[in-house]
Amino acid sequence: MVIFNVNCITINGGETRWQLFNQCSKAMLQTFLGRVNTRGNSSHLCLTDFNVKVNRWGQFQLQHAQSRKYICFSRRKRVTVRVKNVCSVFDRVEVV
Repeated sequence: MVIFNVNCITINGGETRWQLFNQCSKAMLQTFLGRVNTRGNSSHLCLTDFNVKVNRWGQFQLQHAQSRKYICFSRRKRVTVRVKNVCSVFDRVEVV
């Protein structure tokens, strides 16, 4: 199970951005050079900011704010990034 603390930021246009803090690695979730890892710093907003996309059923997806790629889980249940939103993380991420 992946446990994250969430920092929530609302921008002028009403867009909500999250920064996810991984309690195991004691660092932020970030995308860097096309890969996702938990070595981020909260001051690096272009690497650690994620948009929250919610559908009509209340399920959410996380989209990287700069690259517009989606955070997904692979078949091995590892966090990865995808260009299309064919994945959702609602059933494997617990937000604290």
